[in-house]
Amino acid sequence: MKLAKQGLTLDELKRDYKINSTSDTWGDAMSYGFAICETLHERGEHDIPKLMEFRPSPFGVSEDSEDTIREELKLYDTNVLESFGRILNRLIDILKYSGRNY
Repeated sequence: MKLAKQGLTLDELKRDYKINSTSDTWGDAMSYGFAICETLHERGEHDIPKLMEFRPSPFGVSEDSEDTIREELKLYDTNVLESFGRILNRLIDILKYSGRNY
């Protein structure tokens, strides 16, 4: 996965999401959704985690250097992550209601 450069826009994050997506739409949305929630939670921003019903692990957020999604998202501004989190939240709801979740 290609790492983003600091200061990228929402459109660039959408593009990176599309590039890194697989045929598993539900899995991609959930992976990015959780990664956004963890990143925002670490920053003390809680609107998106509440919206997505995110609850952090009692053991804290893992510092997995192999988690390239989280490493990429750390480079984005909070407002970009919040906006993309809302988009993902809508996508997740659509997938649930259409029976495409698991």
